[in-house]
Amino acid sequence: MRHTTRLIALTATGGLAIAFAGVGAGTAHAASSGRDVVNATPTWTSHALKRGAVAAGQQHTFSIVLNMRNEAGAEALANAVSDPSSPSYGKYVTAAKWRSEFAPTNQQVSQVSGWLRSQGIKVLSTPANHRYLQVMATTSEINSAFHTTMSTYSLDGAAQTAPNSTLTVPQSISSLVAGVVGLDSTQKATPTSTTGVTSTAQLRTGSSTVAPAKATSDTTLPGPPAAFVNAGPCSAYYGQKKASTLPKLVQNPMSYAVCGYKPAQIRGAYGVDSELQQGYDGRGVTVA
Repeated sequence: MRHTTRLIALTATGGLAIAFAGVGAGTAHAASSGRDVVNATPTWTSHALKRGAVAAGQQHTFSIVLNMRNEAGAEALANAVSDPSSPSYGKYVTAAKWRSEFAPTNQQVSQVSGWLRSQGIKVLSTPANHRYLQVMATTSEINSAFHTTMSTYSLDGAAQTAPNSTLTVPQSISSLVAGVVGLDSTQKATPTSTTGVTSTAQLRTGSSTVAPAKATSDTTLPGPPAAFVNAGPCSAYYGQKKASTLPKLVQNPMSYAVCGYKPAQIRGAYGVDSELQQGYDGRGVTVA
């Protein structure tokens, strides 16, 4: 079984991290001959209430993630340029060099694209690094192509959709496919950030409830505010608000910046909760 790991893409100006965590179960042999599993059945479906099948004609936009070439070499390079003790520390490679050594080739992209089109799936776009194909298909096309059934569920009182079984592809392309992203509705962005606002109306305008600090005298500057909050408009989570009214610099409008994060989210992002629980919280430490 081949597992998709963290991927670090390096540019001339620094490191750009691209994570495809949880893409799928990796490539494993399927029960039917000539096909391999690229995504496991979502685990939550086993305890959710199944409501039925998704309408056959419903359109879905999702992504087919491709495997890198020489993934071990890419990991080694990423570690080397990130390790202060390494002679390669800080010696980032250009995006072009990265793509030439590690990105899926044009031929590999064409091979996967050809199979998708043969199944009636429309290929919308692929980035310069060839890491994924953004595609669009109806429910019936997805069911037929990946040998699954898109189903509706009730989970914790909310309606969700997901495949009710593993996703498989022909062995002729399975070594190229890391997984499928976007068919499990529970993995889509949800608001978990703090915005410094107390109502939906304030969230829409991006206004803040934090009062500005005042100067204590004509010669004393005001102190910092109680919290930093991005100026509006801002998003409660990535992808919530699109800059659709601004000139397009890329094919799709970019998302406005996230308004802010809660302390627990920041600690979780840096993985320091266990250290804090062990007492490593900075007490007793001085900075010269």
